[in-house]
Amino acid sequence: MPISGDPHAYRLPTIDLERPHTSRISNRLLGGDLHWAIDRHFADRATAILPELPDLLRLNRRFLALAIKFCADRGIEQFLDLGCGTPIRPMTHELVDNVLPTGRCTYVDIDPVAIAHTQLAVEEHGAPNRHDVLHADLRSSSRLWQTITHDDRLINPHQPVAIIFSDVLHFLPPGTNERTLATYTDLMPPGSYLIATHLSTDGVPAEVVNRLLDLRALYGSIGQPVTIRSTSEFTELLSDLQLVAPGVASAARWCVSPGPALASNALDKTWLAAIAHKPCR
Repeated sequence: MPISGDPHAYRLPTIDLERPHTSRISNRLLGGDLHWAIDRHFADRATAILPELPDLLRLNRRFLALAIKFCADRGIEQFLDLGCGTPIRPMTHELVDNVLPTGRCTYVDIDPVAIAHTQLAVEEHGAPNRHDVLHADLRSSSRLWQTITHDDRLINPHQPVAIIFSDVLHFLPPGTNERTLATYTDLMPPGSYLIATHLSTDGVPAEVVNRLLDLRALYGSIGQPVTIRSTSEFTELLSDLQLVAPGVASAARWCVSPGPALASNALDKTWLAAIAHKPCR
């Protein structure tokens, strides 16, 4: 909920053991082991509606690896993973290290359980001088930016950064998305990139659309509503930046290199992906 006196700053939640959480659900769907029985039960219900959901999440991670390499190849040395979720390996900093061993990565999430697991994983598999973890709400964009740029060890505000919204934006309600992205777009230095994915129903058969709507209702039943946007709506969110070819497109189109294919081509268009650039002026 917003903090009194600052409608764009939000209070952090406490640990809730009574409800499943999106980050632990995704961890379960991706084959991780950082989840509870209540999350596993929900994941089973979700895959009963959409059996291809784990494939979509794996496709999302393939795009993330591709996008990180793209940015690193263009000189980006610092990465900000907003809404990082419960860790699944390879983690974002490991994907960065694969292509840029000197790269820096900062993780941010609102869920205290996700942050605790991420902190442990970074301590075990990361480098304390290059990798950090922050418990914060990405919607408190101005306040968060002040925190992470106050110490150059996290994010140097004078150097380009890649900001990552991986499997995140569809969990932000209308209005919040536009304001949040506009703030980060304004604050990030010229030369920076934004990496994002989003759930959509554009060009998808009616039967698949119905299943996606049932899935949205299921997530809504645990107080974690999903917003499904069209390609044009997702594109509009990024309108202040320059899209990298092929622009807003399915993650399957971005990931043309060999890799696991979706069981159903009808689902190709449901997971949109984009890399957007803030040009140097």
